[in-house]
Amino acid sequence: MTYIDYLNEFNRWIENNHLTLPAQVLYFRLLNVFNRAGWPEWVPVDTIRLQVMTNGLSKPSAYRARDELVKAGFIRYQQGKKGAPSRYSLSEQSNSGIDSLQETLHKPLQFPLQNPLQETLPIYKTKTKTKEKTPTESKRKVFVPPTVDEVREYCLARKNGIDPQEFVDYYAARGWMLGKAKMKDWKAAVRTWEKRRKGGNHDQPERYFTAADIPGRND
Repeated sequence: MTYIDYLNEFNRWIENNHLTLPAQVLYFRLLNVFNRAGWPEWVPVDTIRLQVMTNGLSKPSAYRARDELVKAGFIRYQQGKKGAPSRYSLSEQSNSGIDSLQETLHKPLQFPLQNPLQETLPIYKTKTKTKEKTPTESKRKVFVPPTVDEVREYCLARKNGIDPQEFVDYYAARGWMLGKAKMKDWKAAVRTWEKRRKGGNHDQPERYFTAADIPGRND
């Protein structure tokens, strides 16, 4: 662990746990000692130095601050023999609350579960249905009125002698309607004109379309 790791862990623990101010100061001073010493496993700290690190507290008060850190699991302490200072070591994490939590997690249940769930509830999945277009709908096209040039080209190809301008004006004046129905195929209408001109449609009287048939047009 780095210096910052120790500080962050300590500060997170302090947010939810109590530790006296002398104990907090002592921990920060001990971190500084370990940092300057190059992070050895143990550092010697005699009683006088311990009092200085706790801002000149009495021996009993300095010892209480040290014991708080030991109890919280932040440091380990080895009492020095006669003529040798005590030694301190840093713990990588505090033990307070952790041991009891681990013990609870690993402790087996003292009673069996009542009425265990025997059946697995079915999972219903919703399927999005995509409407498929029928061949009729796919082939259905929006009617676009032809231009005079388009009609002229078609009539010349069929050599029917129909005046393309007259044809376009006639149906444009009627909104490209065939009776009460919207025109779907203007080429079919051209062929109908051909039949009527040639007298090929015997079910209807012969009918020739002239400019007089176009509303609002006078030649």
